[in-house]
Amino acid sequence: MDWVWVITFLTSAVLATVISLWLLLLLFPSWQVPLPSNPGQVRTSLVLGSGGHTAEMLKLVQTLDKAVYTPRTYFIAQTDKFSRDKLAGCEAEREDYSVCLIPRSREVAQSYMTSLPSTILSFLHCLPLVLVSQPQLLLVNGPGTCVPLAVIAWLLSLTRISKCRVVFVESLCRVKTLSLTGKILQFFADDVLRQAHPPSPAPLLRS
Repeated sequence: MDWVWVITFLTSAVLATVISLWLLLLLFPSWQVPLPSNPGQVRTSLVLGSGGHTAEMLKLVQTLDKAVYTPRTYFIAQTDKFSRDKLAGCEAEREDYSVCLIPRSREVAQSYMTSLPSTILSFLHCLPLVLVSQPQLLLVNGPGTCVPLAVIAWLLSLTRISKCRVVFVESLCRVKTLSLTGKILQFFADDVLRQAHPPSPAPLLRS
């Protein structure tokens, strides 16, 4: 069932994004102008999920040199107050970050079929946000909320509109198999990182 969902999702998501991207660039050609790059700095976007995903991502954020990975744009689900509260504590007293609230691709326990419309809606909502922020690095770690952003960043790089490196870090609890998000993003991420126990080749199609 997982692979049926993956194939259906990828087809719908990519088609929706390509059509939306074409329309936006046709109607608003100014978005084709790349943002200037500052030497020694990397425009960074990160996705906070909820609960464990957010805790793991914020631990990664604490290891980043914030003088280099700046400005930082955090994408958080509209219904995820937990992540917003945790982020406020992590980025306390700093002003070089912003928050974008986006609709979830799929709610917990939502069926695969009914999540297709919500996923497409999320793609449409995220596309102009990514075009405006033009991240050079997108760091994600597993929540379904990150999938539209990763696919959009991949498409913008593919079409040379805005170059972005997508890094997917699998959740710490996934040491033997990939999550559903991991199964999707292995086709779009530039780097897929997963802890293996015991250390052995993972069933990745690309890494």
